[in-house]
Amino acid sequence: MTTAGRHELVARLRDDVQGRTYAAGAGREGADRKWIGEWNYVHRAQIELAPRQNLAIEFRADKGGFLIH
Repeated sequence: MTTAGRHELVARLRDDVQGRTYAAGAGREGADRKWIGEWNYVHRAQIELAPRQNLAIEFRADKGGFLIH
């Protein structure tokens, strides 16, 4: 839940099937399965929410990433 009004939305996804590198696998003890690297998809948007409005965020790689409904 959040308040009505203007918000900055940032959605990020790391999707690295070929070059998966986990911190623990790279010799960083105590870093159990935390990713090393950058985000593959980032979407920033200014949104205006009305009172009691629902917001859906969908991810479709074939459509370029995040879709906001």
